[in-house]
Amino acid sequence: MIASEGGYVRCYISARTGDEQLIGRMIMKRKPAMVCVALVILSAAAGCSAAQNSAAPAGSNQEDLEFSSEETDEEDAVDAFAAEDILNFVFEGEEYTIPFPYEQLQASGWTVAPDMDEIYGEGEDRVLLFMEHPDYEEILMTVSSKTMSAGIKDTESLVCELEENGVWGLGVSLESMDLLSDTSLYPEFVIRGVGFGSSAADVLAAFGDGYSSSFSSPEDGIYVYDVQEKMGEDMVDYHLEICLEDDQVASLDILVYYY
Repeated sequence: MIASEGGYVRCYISARTGDEQLIGRMIMKRKPAMVCVALVILSAAAGCSAAQNSAAPAGSNQEDLEFSSEETDEEDAVDAFAAEDILNFVFEGEEYTIPFPYEQLQASGWTVAPDMDEIYGEGEDRVLLFMEHPDYEEILMTVSSKTMSAGIKDTESLVCELEENGVWGLGVSLESMDLLSDTSLYPEFVIRGVGFGSSAADVLAAFGDGYSSSFSSPEDGIYVYDVQEKMGEDMVDYHLEICLEDDQVASLDILVYYY
């Protein structure tokens, strides 16, 4: 997590213990307000395979996600974050289930941010697709694919990937907490009753205190929840990050990622 005066920084970090190496990538985008958002993806499994490009068809639902029956460690059994916690949510008054069709966002007026090529450097993987909406001028929204777009180097190919295989991750951030005074200025985004303006107590009541001790910072309003499941030959990472400003939720990021 990196704080920034007069802007925010979105971070993408991938940690895999299979080869005991830390692979990091940071995607930065500055805006006038002070909001700090981090997307931390933990892929922690010995001998995990490389990212696969196989994906479910657009419009499929959580029936594609058959959870393993492996037992949870006893120390994690209390207040443990579960994969099911982030598969269903409400966005702009509609119920969504991961994965969902990219066209559903397009039909609601969301378009690709025109400065995508400025956000990413030449030759960089397009990990996240930045989107904007004419009704929400001070909102940052990102979407991601099933494999976090590994190997995709241009925006057009990333859009094609999302159109073909659906959206597996959604993140929304407020650029200013002043937006909370008018609900028409930001899209409704609610996960298990937690949305913009919710408190830290609300977050803990909904998701428990089983957040990642390595990447969370409650004193700074940062709660990162993460769990992995074995799915056939793949591992699946279920990730939730919530950031608060002045004890009010300012950003929500959810992600389901195959590797």
